[in-house]
Amino acid sequence: MEINMKDMLCELRRQKKVTQEAVAAHLGITSQSVGKWERGEGYPDITLLPALALYFGVTVDELLGVGKARQEERIDALLDEAERQLRENSSTAAVETCRMAHREFPNDLRIMARLMRYIYFNYGDHEDDRQECDARFAISLGERILAESTDHRQRSSAIECLAMLWMELGDREKAKYYAMMLPGYYQSSEQVLGHVLPKEERAEQRRKNIVEVTGLLANTVLYQHCFGGEMPDDDICCAEKTLALFDLIFEDGDYGIDLSTVYEAHFCLAEAYGRKRDADRCLAELEIAADYAFRVEKETGKKETRYTSRLVRGTVYPPGATNCYHAVKMMANEMEEFGCFHFLREDERFQAIQKRLLADPAQNGTGEA
Repeated sequence: MEINMKDMLCELRRQKKVTQEAVAAHLGITSQSVGKWERGEGYPDITLLPALALYFGVTVDELLGVGKARQEERIDALLDEAERQLRENSSTAAVETCRMAHREFPNDLRIMARLMRYIYFNYGDHEDDRQECDARFAISLGERILAESTDHRQRSSAIECLAMLWMELGDREKAKYYAMMLPGYYQSSEQVLGHVLPKEERAEQRRKNIVEVTGLLANTVLYQHCFGGEMPDDDICCAEKTLALFDLIFEDGDYGIDLSTVYEAHFCLAEAYGRKRDADRCLAELEIAADYAFRVEKETGKKETRYTSRLVRGTVYPPGATNCYHAVKMMANEMEEFGCFHFLREDERFQAIQKRLLADPAQNGTGEA
């Protein structure tokens, strides 16, 4: 366990509003010794620790930073557990784990940020009054993060969630207010790093940027008209262009973090063809969407993987990065609920797809029995 006494000493002295000289005089040593401790160049003699702890009104463990280290280990364990639950399709359990962590450590900003984001991910899974209550609680967390955090990425993530949560609550003005706090595309850290890093790091950053910008553009195109628009041909156009864009960049089919968007594009095509009452094309796209839904489930939580397509070759995407933790369940529910599929209820191919989606995951190669 790492001992981090120098930061603790500085903080305790700041809180007590005393100088290094005052601490040294109390202990009967030189101020230079205290200065070395605070620079991390050494530690007090063990016989001085009780007197030093008593002077600041803390325990020896707290003085050595051991208590804080244990707290950090506990927080890391709780956040890791929540992430595992999310990867295993237990989004509600992940939220509850973060709530428990927040009750235990109510002032930890990392926990606040994670809980806020998970509540947003889970939005829509409960009745309206519970949804609004959760959303407003998450908003209060976001506002506190903005008031206390100096981590710009943490702040940006909170601002994004605040904008989206206010949008869900129907307050477009507040949603726009927070959205306007974020930088534009060309001022993002990733874009600037693609210019200022050393040559090899710059090339790697640009490969990452290609992945992220492709995903951003594809999602923007896909949701321009998709899912239930008045003109299914527009939805078909958007979904097909989304898939064409992915195939242009990821010619090896290694869609990585965007695999779930590929699944959604095929399901969008099925939904649009369903509204056009084109049974053959609708069923064909549902079968493809099911294949990708199972692939999403199989690759979520997978070990670190590298892209092989030429423009992004070697770039790593992390485990669980497919960003869709319940694609199979979601597709099964939507096939049941969407009215555009009602005319196919008695079709054998449609029933076969439903049966596959509802079957034991092990039968589809997505898990163990």
